[in-house]
Amino acid sequence: MTITENYNRIVARIIDDVNNNTTDQAEGTLTVPSKAYTDPDLWQQEMDLIFKKVPVFVALTQEIPNAGDYKTFQFLDKPLLITRLKDGTARVMLNVCSHRAMTVATEPCGNKSRFTCPYHGWMYSNDGVLRGVADQEKFGDFDKQTNGLTQLPVYERGGMIFTVLEPDGEVDFNDFLGGMMEDISRLGMENWQIVGFIVFFMVAWPLASLVSYVLMRGALLIPNRFPLGIKHFFRGPMRFFIFIFIARLMIDELGLSLTSRILLDSSGVDYIAFTVIIMGLLSLLRDYQIRKMQHAGNAHYVALLKPFTTIVKVFVVTIIALFWAKQAGYD
Repeated sequence: MTITENYNRIVARIIDDVNNNTTDQAEGTLTVPSKAYTDPDLWQQEMDLIFKKVPVFVALTQEIPNAGDYKTFQFLDKPLLITRLKDGTARVMLNVCSHRAMTVATEPCGNKSRFTCPYHGWMYSNDGVLRGVADQEKFGDFDKQTNGLTQLPVYERGGMIFTVLEPDGEVDFNDFLGGMMEDISRLGMENWQIVGFIVFFMVAWPLASLVSYVLMRGALLIPNRFPLGIKHFFRGPMRFFIFIFIARLMIDELGLSLTSRILLDSSGVDYIAFTVIIMGLLSLLRDYQIRKMQHAGNAHYVALLKPFTTIVKVFVVTIIALFWAKQAGYD
């Protein structure tokens, strides 16, 4: 079955479910024990038997487009070094010196044809071969060719670079993906351009969101005699502010964080909280002015006040965002 035929089959099932107000059902009810989410032994089994045994995505082709380009990062417990050779092929290696397990490439990315271990000066070419040893006479007679960086399997397809996290983990890559690369290749990712990278440290948001929702659920019961702006503030920005407050508490006090791609540490949370407060205050001011104009018989100015307030909000958010970006070190 081709990819197109498989997609058509899936789409036909989706349309059938929509038309009949149904959904795909399993043969029986599946229950998942809570230890599936908390058992460290089970987690380790998943890492050892799944994530370290199958191809995993580690880079885009355009991250290392030129000969000598390289990228480093940590995947699980494996420090990786991904390089581009003169012949255009990519290599994925453990970023660990074969002498004393020191990190060889210390920068997140760059362009080098040689990497020198900062500990004892062992030098490797960007294909992982050991080329030079400082004071080699002190190490006796040994074969440089067998003491290079540990090589991992590498598969580059459709603008993406994959590896297996075990040196002897060669797999039938095309068979493993079951024809998916045919579809992925249509995206032409090898021709995409990398604009930049941002690191996002995000809290365990489901917990923060749940707590903030419970805390602010009572805002729906605010009596109508309260000004409209106050009700909107508690139902919208204030709820989000409570979420931000809990998020910051988790970052600073509980140390709960998940790594993604946009920088949002506790200072970033502060800026968001500050922005939300300003937006809420502007909403209060706008609603106050609207009521004042309506009582004074100047209702025709209300239509002008709303877009004016929106423009002010956009301006304020832009200024705060630029200031935060400068403080965070972004150009």
